[in-house]
Amino acid sequence: MRDITDINAVRPGTNLLAEFDRVFVKDADIPKTPIRSADGAQLSNVAVKLLMVADRMHMLKVYFTKGSVVSEHVHTDHSTIVCLQEGHLRVYVGDEVFDARPGDVWQHPRGVPHYHEVLEDSYVIEIKSPASKTW
Repeated sequence: MRDITDINAVRPGTNLLAEFDRVFVKDADIPKTPIRSADGAQLSNVAVKLLMVADRMHMLKVYFTKGSVVSEHVHTDHSTIVCLQEGHLRVYVGDEVFDARPGDVWQHPRGVPHYHEVLEDSYVIEIKSPASKTW
């Protein structure tokens, strides 16, 4: 268990995130942290809020700036479900391309290449399982 302000806390000897020491967290109390890479993809103008970590999953709020591209990458140790909350993204998953608008949901299955282009300032909610530190 750990405090919400330490977004890098992992279980000893693993890349699995340590669980939060709380069962309820206010969004205003969660730090927004810039990141430079995730899952092997280089990033610019991206920030995350680690919303919650449970035993086998975690939830993130990820912020993207218009014009940025999250380069193609593959998750080898987890799957992700994503829901666009605000903005506009062009999403590439495997050989498919999607025009994502608020409320749209997609997944990044383990082992499938994917990336996206940020067409407007945007933020998504991601749920990853297992709760792996990817940044």
